[in-house]
Amino acid sequence: MDDDDHAFSQIVHSRNISDHGATLAGLEEHLKAGDIIGVHFGDKKARCNVIWVVDASDVHKIDVGVELVEGQPHP
Repeated sequence: MDDDDHAFSQIVHSRNISDHGATLAGLEEHLKAGDIIGVHFGDKKARCNVIWVVDASDVHKIDVGVELVEGQPHP
């Protein structure tokens, strides 16, 4: 869900991946810190908490830092 509570799906690039979270780059939807989003890679899915949001200065692109919600598997 984006910050207007609309469901969305988008392919993004992941960077700085760790056992606890990652940076997701190239989002077009507006999110805010504290949002919970679903992330999937292949057939693996997990819920993540948005920690920070930055305007990436690309044309309408946004980067977010996420961490896995406790108890979620690492996708």
